[in-house]
Amino acid sequence: MNQKSSLRKILQFVSKVSTANTYLAIAPNTNQAPPNATYWLVLSEKGEMGDTGPAAWSPPTAWVTTTAYTAGPPASAVVQAGETYVCLASHTSGTFATDLAAGKWIKVAQKGSGDLSSANNLSDVANAALARGNIGAIGVVKVQKFTTSGTYTPSVGMLYCIIECVGGGGGGGGAVGASGQYFSGGGGGSGGYSRLMATASAIGASKTVTVGAGGAGGPGSENGIAGGTTSVGTLCVANGGAGGFSGNGSQVGFGGNGGAPGTGDVAAAGAPGASGMYSTSQTIKTPNGAGGSSFFGGGGMGNTANGNAANGNAARNYGSGGGAAASDTTVAAVTGGGGSSGFAIITEFCTQ
Repeated sequence: MNQKSSLRKILQFVSKVSTANTYLAIAPNTNQAPPNATYWLVLSEKGEMGDTGPAAWSPPTAWVTTTAYTAGPPASAVVQAGETYVCLASHTSGTFATDLAAGKWIKVAQKGSGDLSSANNLSDVANAALARGNIGAIGVVKVQKFTTSGTYTPSVGMLYCIIECVGGGGGGGGAVGASGQYFSGGGGGSGGYSRLMATASAIGASKTVTVGAGGAGGPGSENGIAGGTTSVGTLCVANGGAGGFSGNGSQVGFGGNGGAPGTGDVAAAGAPGASGMYSTSQTIKTPNGAGGSSFFGGGGMGNTANGNAANGNAARNYGSGGGAAASDTTVAAVTGGGGSSGFAIITEFCTQ
């Protein structure tokens, strides 16, 4: 058989790779798997794995002066000014720029434009406020306080805020006495307290802030006036406290109710005012008719008249109720203390 006919015969057979060895079919077959020597000839075999060579260079560390570096293998690798270098000539470091100029180092990784250096702890960010906004990180906390009605406009970069409202406190009840008798009104109730966390999208461009007025104290036989409602839009609402009842010969001076729960993640009722006294005996005299204290405290103090008539004490802090008036063995009409106005405080968490 000549060479051409032999080549044609070989090409009629099929080659196959199995278990990393390469085989050539030498006889027609069906489903005869290598290495069956009747049908397959080994063309190449998988070699043995050789020894693993040394690493080209060590894991990079920060360059330090007066330090021994080696050309290896493995060669020393360092990071200097955000770029990575591999040692070409073993040496003890002095000044990096001098060693580099002397050919002891070769740069293998260059710092890209705009890259950050870990040594700078993010101080090299081009726009820190914008970066914080992109990842929703807080950079500064700001506070806006409202003692009167107005408009809340979020600070630049506000991510979310916590709104706190307290309603106005109710006024204390008045009192009208009679000879040989002791009457005192009831204290005004405090405003309720509400708290809400709101996102920037929930606030929008702005929100109207309404601060509830404190209720006036009742004169003589009149009840105290209720405190007003404090709100930031409709998101957070705190109701005002009720006025205390007048103490006189026709009625007992009950304390006013605290403001009813309003709107918010937390919506708490206010504290009621203390009730007054109704006594046809001049010999019983105790302090009474204190105003309810709000979330911030400071309800108007209770009152005691001693052979005379006394106006009620005004509330002393945001949203608290006024104290009641008292009258002892006198027909004089006296006025309850005024409740204090409400309050709104908004704590903002901003990127800048």
